[in-house]
Amino acid sequence: MRRKDPREHQEDCEDREEHFTFPGYVEWLRNKVATDVAGASFDLKLEHVQLSSPDFKQPEIYQCVVEAIEFGLPDTVLIVPPFYVHEWTRYDDTIDYHVECARPDAGPARVDRVFGGIFPYTERVPECIKLLSEYLRLFSDPATVQCLEPMVYTYWA
Repeated sequence: MRRKDPREHQEDCEDREEHFTFPGYVEWLRNKVATDVAGASFDLKLEHVQLSSPDFKQPEIYQCVVEAIEFGLPDTVLIVPPFYVHEWTRYDDTIDYHVECARPDAGPARVDRVFGGIFPYTERVPECIKLLSEYLRLFSDPATVQCLEPMVYTYWA
């Protein structure tokens, strides 16, 4: 059994009454923009417009939050910006095999910290990650999202 982080919601997503979906997330963003009396931030509006576009291929919500319990590192969760989920993840390609075999620290799983953010984001925790974490209620204390760090998470399944 793996250790539970007290900052995470203690209920598993499957045990909750609501079912989180990507269309539900887009609708949640739309409502958040519409009901924000102080004026929605540019990042919030941009996230809603990008994800609502008919040209955008919506991912499954589980593709945005990756916890590879069986093959990954314990207590490591990856949150991928929804707009980039198709570009920022790779599965089983020849370049991965070559690069991983050539690395002296190659192994079954690794986290490479990225200082200064990952393009196109320069801030440590992009607004889109904060919004997704809020929608999914990932953390028992909303301030916990500020503790997240940009990283490249490599694991072999």
